[in-house]
Amino acid sequence: MYRCVAEVCGKGFPRKVNYCPFCGTRQGAASSDKAPPAARWADSGGSAKADAGAKAAAALAAAKAEEAQARLDERVRADAQAKADALAKAEASAKAEAQAKADAARAEALAQARDTGAGSAASRQPPEQLTSDQQNALERLNKLRGVNQPAAPAANPFQPQQGNNAQPSRPPLRKPISKSTWVSVAIVLGLIWFLARPSDPTKKLQARVDKAVEMVQDCKIDAARNELASLKSDKASAQQLKTLQDAINANAKKCDAKRHRAKAWSDLRPQLESALQSGAIDLADRRLAAFTKTWGADDESREMDGRIDVRKGERLLNEADACIKRADRACAEAKLQAAEKLQRSELKTRVELLRESLSELLKRTVLEQAVPAAAAPAAIPSSAAPARPVSPAQPAPSAQPSQQAQQGRKLLAEAQRELAQGNYKAAMDKANICATMIDEGNRECIALKNRAERMNRDLMNCVAAGRDWIDDRCQ
Repeated sequence: MYRCVAEVCGKGFPRKVNYCPFCGTRQGAASSDKAPPAARWADSGGSAKADAGAKAAAALAAAKAEEAQARLDERVRADAQAKADALAKAEASAKAEAQAKADAARAEALAQARDTGAGSAASRQPPEQLTSDQQNALERLNKLRGVNQPAAPAANPFQPQQGNNAQPSRPPLRKPISKSTWVSVAIVLGLIWFLARPSDPTKKLQARVDKAVEMVQDCKIDAARNELASLKSDKASAQQLKTLQDAINANAKKCDAKRHRAKAWSDLRPQLESALQSGAIDLADRRLAAFTKTWGADDESREMDGRIDVRKGERLLNEADACIKRADRACAEAKLQAAEKLQRSELKTRVELLRESLSELLKRTVLEQAVPAAAAPAAIPSSAAPARPVSPAQPAPSAQPSQQAQQGRKLLAEAQRELAQGNYKAAMDKANICATMIDEGNRECIALKNRAERMNRDLMNCVAAGRDWIDDRCQ
């Protein structure tokens, strides 16, 4: 057995080597045997000195190796002794603990044996028929004494015990599953299956087709075409694809026209607003009429048409007011009739006020015409007073009734014209003037007045009921 010459290593190896395989230190003895050829070719004096130095170094290295090996052996012995002491202490502690447990078990077994044997003689059983507690205590005691008894054959848990020591059956280890639990589990599984079951692919595709048709109706043609391509890739039926394709073909032109109309309206609306603000009502009316003729009317165009009619009616009423101030009855009547034809509820109140003003103007005109006719007899000179008895020479009394009858007929014709146009209130006013101020007691004027009042009353009741008054009838 060879060892490394280094003190820190001192490892052993089975044969002689030039270098330690563990630390790599050069071994002196090996180096002396395998000297290089140059050393052998040196002179005898030099080789002798080298041999002496090598031997001294080898001796010193061997001494150091022996010393290191001794220290290593001492360390190994110390470690082994420490381990042996620790093991002995552990064994002693384990033995003491086992002894303590054995003493405690022995005391417990003896106590149970004394408690068991304290019963009456009649209740005692022969040794071969010990109770389970006694048998357990005896087994523990035998274990402590080191007596090994042959193990009894395992009892069949499913075979009931016979004899006096037969014990009642124990309850099951777990409670059996009730029927309600099984029913609940079945219901939950059925619900999961109902919710997670795969639906019919045909119904899914039909739902997609219906949704695509709704998109077509909303003029989302591009989205509907994309959905059609997706349905083709998903292998939809030919009937479903045909339904969607027909819907696209039927609504494509309508949606295109609708898009162009929306663009045209978006371009026209600012022009109409600007025309209304600048007062060019006729220009706005012409442009809106041209748009409606080309694209048709809708809610927005009707709303704009109503605004234009209101502005036109306000202008007509302003002109009618100016005509009344000039005492031009024909002009005022024409403007009021034009404003009433627009049939705007926003103008109704002002039209009624102007009608009243026109009636007052008519009354003043009639009174002004009647005053000169009444004052004509008073203008006769006093020199003609003696001629009063002569009846053939008085033309004035015959001229006055003819003039009043002419005015009455004129008012009656105007009232009939107003009644035919649906201006019942104006017809009532003119017929009233004819019957009370111009031609008192004229039956035609009174009848026309009553008819106008009745029709005006029917008109009010019809409007209050939310119905339409057309051709002098409530419909």
